[in-house]
Amino acid sequence: MLEANGGGTILNVLSVLAFAPITAMSPYCVSKAAAHSLTQALRAQLAPRGIFVAGVYPGPMDTDMLKGSDVPKADPKAVAGAILDGLQAGRADITPDSFSAPAYETWLHDPKALERDFAAL
Repeated sequence: MLEANGGGTILNVLSVLAFAPITAMSPYCVSKAAAHSLTQALRAQLAPRGIFVAGVYPGPMDTDMLKGSDVPKADPKAVAGAILDGLQAGRADITPDSFSAPAYETWLHDPKALERDFAAL
């Protein structure tokens, strides 16, 4: 148990699609949005127990899930390194690639703009 050991970290791997949907992937986006909400709830609930909860929000990665898809994809090894860097820096929301980082910044400042951007994809 994390609490019994003095605390620790829970890392939820989500997707930048948790912030705004892409129409062709609606069920996937909905599930990631729900997991994002759970991450936020757990973060608040577990912080007093010394448990840090972070969410990872990658964009498209070069994995089997997107095999054959004609979109720019991040290298999974580079993404893993960026996730570790984000954890070491104490970031609660980690956007580990060149697609997710600017999308997250857009979402922070104008969530509807990100919806429009993703709707155009």
